[in-house]
Amino acid sequence: MTMAEGRDTLTFRSKKAGKQIEVEKKDLTQTENTASKLEPLSVSAGFLDEIVNIQKWEEESGMTKDKVMSAIPAELKKRSWTTSMLYLLRATFYCAMCTALFAYLEQHGTIQTLLEKSSAFHFFFWGTHALIQGSLLTGIWVVGHECGHGAFSESATMNDTVGFVTHTLLLVPFFAWQFTHGKHHKYTNHLTMGETHVPATKPIFLHKFSAMVRRIPLAEDMIAVPIDVLLHLIAGWPLYLLVNLTGGRTNWKGERLNKKKALSHFLSADSEIFPPVWHRRINISAAGVLCMIGLLVFWSDRFGVGHMLKWYFFPSLVTNGWLVLYTWLHHTHDEVPHLGEESFNWLRGGLSTIDRPYPWIIDHIHLHIGSTHVLHHLNSKIPHYHAQAATTILKDILGPLYRYDSRGIVEATWKTSKTCHFIEGISGLQFYRAFGKTGKKISQQSKTEDSSEDDAPTRKPEKNIATGFVKKHWSWIW
Repeated sequence: MTMAEGRDTLTFRSKKAGKQIEVEKKDLTQTENTASKLEPLSVSAGFLDEIVNIQKWEEESGMTKDKVMSAIPAELKKRSWTTSMLYLLRATFYCAMCTALFAYLEQHGTIQTLLEKSSAFHFFFWGTHALIQGSLLTGIWVVGHECGHGAFSESATMNDTVGFVTHTLLLVPFFAWQFTHGKHHKYTNHLTMGETHVPATKPIFLHKFSAMVRRIPLAEDMIAVPIDVLLHLIAGWPLYLLVNLTGGRTNWKGERLNKKKALSHFLSADSEIFPPVWHRRINISAAGVLCMIGLLVFWSDRFGVGHMLKWYFFPSLVTNGWLVLYTWLHHTHDEVPHLGEESFNWLRGGLSTIDRPYPWIIDHIHLHIGSTHVLHHLNSKIPHYHAQAATTILKDILGPLYRYDSRGIVEATWKTSKTCHFIEGISGLQFYRAFGKTGKKISQQSKTEDSSEDDAPTRKPEKNIATGFVKKHWSWIW
């Protein structure tokens, strides 16, 4: 994708399609003036993130939903089921090739001998397989994820069919996930109506432990953070689906969640999460996952539990980890506000999303879901094969409202685990803070309505005692 800038238009040329798309520059003066005050491509939107009153935010930012939607040309909103299917077939081919490669290596004389005699090599071999295959399976899930948004094709029936199959094979109840994920998009970073990775108002034991060992060199980085990250990546997804862990604070009626009622993605009866009109689809999703579990039981009975674990279960854990990572990192940062009712609208919530850089191979197999996540939250029906071009347009339109964190993904994960523990309330603007440290606070009265940037609260720089090898080399790994 290349870009040329003219006096009145931005021109994009797609190398693959050989097409040229021109976008008029409209009403960008106010956004450009705001952008001149702030550093481009940062996570913080500067003084705009200090504004409590949503009407004042709209006035100061000069941004509206219509302006964002109209900036993206119709050409980039077209959905093609044939193109989407080809990407699904490519992802499936990658998984098949991985299976074939490791099946061949398993039978190779030297490797076979090492697998039989060395437990360490056995762990290394199948651990490598799980990491590679799990990452490749995530590519299939990303295509299925687009089905849930209607981005796979123009046909709702095709979207539901492909989405149901791809999610069920990964033990995800498609229609149940589709409902709660839609709520996540509708109320992104809303303090009471939000869904998935909703910030807690109290620190958990692990956060208190992290604070306790913080004064010991490297103890936080080597003990507390790894435990927290592993629990997030391994247990986070199944616990969310089963018991709504880190889920929303309100039920489908918008009322406070009754935790004594059904909170599972697999149960429709007396559900706090799903309205009655969705119950039939919830049951279909649960039945699909139950059938998949039956296939896994048959597999284990026929070939052995170990065979099923190494070829399916452990790779699926890696896939689950990627799903958690994308939701966790792209909506969690100590400089990004979470929004109370008086501070929220759909656009501001969507603009609380963060884009991040990923290694080129991850971007390739995961179809740029992490590096174009802002665009995805502003228009989830745009398919991934148009997302990069649309993101390029958005960067120019949004100015400082486009959030980007340039840190490597492993460093960002570590930092998020260390600094984003809890918030202090569910009204106004709330910023994540770490237990035992002073976090960013915004007055619940709209201070910024009659104050300048100089009056905005500032945060003390974090003192990090783990400045040695760990901090230096996490980014380099990627």
